Formats: sequence, C-alpha cells, structure tokens
Amino acid sequence: MTQLEEIEKVLAVYEKRYGISSIEFLKKQELDDADNKADFVEWASLAKSAEYLRQLVDIEKALANHEKKYGMSTMEFLKKQKSGDADNRADFVEWASLAKKAESLHQLVRGENSIRKLRESSLISL
Repeated sequence: MTQLEEIEKVLAVYEKRYGISSIEFLKKQELDDADNKADFVEWASLAKSAEYLRQLVDIEKALANHEKKYGMSTMEFLKKQKSGDADNRADFVEWASLAKKAESLHQLVRGENSIRKLRESSLISL
C-alpha cells in the first residue's frame, strides 16, 4: 500500500466520523472556522499530505514521459542543464519546472510528516 493510499484510508475515517469531505474540512480550516481539536490538526495535516502526494503522482507521470522521450533520467537531465549541455527548448523548460515542483512537494510532504511525528511524540510524553 502506498503512502497516499494509507493516508486516504485515514481520511475516509475522519470524513465518516465528522460527516464532511476532507476538501470541505480544509476550506473550513482556511477560514479559521474549524475547531482546533487534536483530531482536526491531524486531519488537516493528512489532507494536505494527500493533496501534495496526488500532485506528485501527476508530476512524476509527466517526468517519466520526458525521461522516456529523451532517453535519460530527470537527474541526468538536470545535471546536463546545470552544466549548460541542455538547450532551452520548451520541453526542457517544462521538464526542469516539473522537477523543481516535485522537489518542493517532496519537501512539503516531509514537513507534514515531521509535524505529525512531533505531535505524536508530544502526545506520548504527556
């Protein structure tokens, strides 16, 4: 089971328990219209992680398409681009942009995971 699938299982529990979708819940959170219960803090973190992971799935498919089309990995492409060995064709600009977005999303997911781990450890120590 992927990390996204695991998160979606937990989100389904929250959605059933509170009778709203995670998307509706996040909108309430953004409007500061939701309670700050521990459940809600975790739910918000999981919902954000799920959204980041869904975006990553789409981006990684696009990266794989570029890799297949040009016969090199994204890491190889980025090294060529950094050394100036890649031209500025539109595909390469898009590829670099997708790689940067993927890295940003990976960092956001790691951040949400760290927040949850911190929260769990502080709850354990109480």
